[in-house]
Amino acid sequence: MFYVTTCFHALDRGKISSMNFTLGDMLLYFFRGKEIYNPINGAEFMIPTEYMMLQLYLSYMIGDYILKDLLGVGKNILVRTQKRVFWWLSKCVWCVITVIGFYAAVYLSAVFICMITGGSLTTALTPEIAQTVCGIRRAVNDVPVDLQVLRHTVCWLPLVTSVGMALFQMMLALVISPVIAYIVNVALLTAAAYYTVPFLQGNSFMMLRNACCVDGGVNTGLSIGISVAVAVISIIIGKIYFDENGYFKKEMMRQMGCRKWRSRMKIEIQNLCKTIKKV
Repeated sequence: MFYVTTCFHALDRGKISSMNFTLGDMLLYFFRGKEIYNPINGAEFMIPTEYMMLQLYLSYMIGDYILKDLLGVGKNILVRTQKRVFWWLSKCVWCVITVIGFYAAVYLSAVFICMITGGSLTTALTPEIAQTVCGIRRAVNDVPVDLQVLRHTVCWLPLVTSVGMALFQMMLALVISPVIAYIVNVALLTAAAYYTVPFLQGNSFMMLRNACCVDGGVNTGLSIGISVAVAVISIIIGKIYFDENGYFKKEMMRQMGCRKWRSRMKIEIQNLCKTIKKV
């Protein structure tokens, strides 16, 4: 819904001509992001709303699902299968499918807009719209921007990056807590708005910071490699943690702490009652 609203806002303001735009133009407009932040020039900088809201909502969808499942039907599955690795891998598959489904909804929203407004259902980019509306330069270091490369980048790079970040968040939710995992995700996305470095994956969602559009931008191949590495490492860490009873030990300690606290309170109450009787 947020994506649809943003696209219609672009149409209403006349930013994108309803007679000439394509599906690719809509995706580029939504994933254009902001140019590289430069505090020296003193220009006002605002974090791109589309960039943040889309990823924060996806992060919310991932949320504490893994712990809810583990404390619910997941326990029964673990008892029946006796294979923790299968349960963890099934959650990773669920995470990837969720991200793919989320982006499918975003792309279908763009298709819906094109169908009802007369746009072309092609991912080809319109040079005029890319340059005047989305802010893409004609050339970088005297080399013309390759719109064919950019069209593939805008279709696939955000999706791959989201998969990596989602698996990373799910691993943190298991190892630490869902709240901390969400806070870390928000912090990384916010930091990416101000610092253009490949290891802050949020930059991969903003085409205006891609190396094919600006000098000093993030490289697409490197960004995909980092996302894949983050995904693989997150899966391995989650597996090791789960195999080593990390979650169960943490839960046991928490429950033991609660029991100790209740025992302590019981003793304090008994002492208080004895004191009152003496009085």
